[in-house]
Amino acid sequence: MAERIALHTVRGFFILVCAGIGLYMADRFGSEREQLHWMLGAVAVAVIIVAVEVFASRGRASTLSAVVFGLLLGLILSSLFQQVNGLILAGFGVEVKHDERSLGLMNIVTTALCCYFGVTLFLHTHGRYKIIVPFVEFRREVKDRLPALLDTSALIDGRIEQLVAAGIVNCRLLVPRVVLDELHALSDSADKLKRERGRRGLELLERLRRERQAEIVASEQRPGEADNVLLGLAVDLGGWIATTDATLAARGKVQGIQVVNLNEVADGMRLQAMPGERIEVNVLREGEGPQQGVGFLSDGTMVVVENGKASIGRKVEIEITGTIRTSAGRIVFAKPAEERK
Repeated sequence: MAERIALHTVRGFFILVCAGIGLYMADRFGSEREQLHWMLGAVAVAVIIVAVEVFASRGRASTLSAVVFGLLLGLILSSLFQQVNGLILAGFGVEVKHDERSLGLMNIVTTALCCYFGVTLFLHTHGRYKIIVPFVEFRREVKDRLPALLDTSALIDGRIEQLVAAGIVNCRLLVPRVVLDELHALSDSADKLKRERGRRGLELLERLRRERQAEIVASEQRPGEADNVLLGLAVDLGGWIATTDATLAARGKVQGIQVVNLNEVADGMRLQAMPGERIEVNVLREGEGPQQGVGFLSDGTMVVVENGKASIGRKVEIEITGTIRTSAGRIVFAKPAEERK
């Protein structure tokens, strides 16, 4: 919020400065009657510049860089072709010294055409090349590791903190401003569950910023557009996204963006129980089927024990008969070991 207030203050100050420049220009080149017109004209130009700046800041970095490099290429080419314009006019019998307007017009047309083709060329092809721009590094960064973008669900889930602490995730952690706004909105919700989820996410983010130097990435998009911001930043920064949102993971897969679903990671790290294997499990409650008992492995995997109702409240040895994978995770089916003898 403080960054937005500062940004709006700078924009307002810029418009006021332009209004003052308009009054100065009126005193210098106009008359007292034209002061209002000069000032309004200067303010209009300032508003247009601010509007262009706001529009440009919402675009992707790759698109903005394509426009900048396209303009530079156009200016370089136009400076070369402008040397030829005098020769072209001389070929048609036009004296350049006596007809500078024609040369100036041709130079303007040449510059406009070169800049147009330069920008359009880079915009059409900017996804097929990479330009490395030298930069100054003000602090040590982890080399050759892609930055991780955390979404709202990953911060609320909390398991990313254990992955970072274990060194499995050893890279820059980035959180878009729109994700922070979503967490603030959840923490201020009238719904108790949403409020607790939002506060849990904010507490985790604060720990990551304090202990792991997680960074907040500026973005002006409104809450609700977090998925688009994350996908766009992943493309611009060449990073990957950590989430528990299956929809976001599917969108990233379609667009060729690396998205890591923490639920899939947790499921893949669970103990692999094979049919015929014998283990011990506490039967805690009755299952949905007749005579079924339900227990859990140490990693939280649900175990459905056939004819295990009589063993509720006791630790029994079971023999695994099969496993299935559902949207909620993996379920193991088993029978008491004595029945298999």
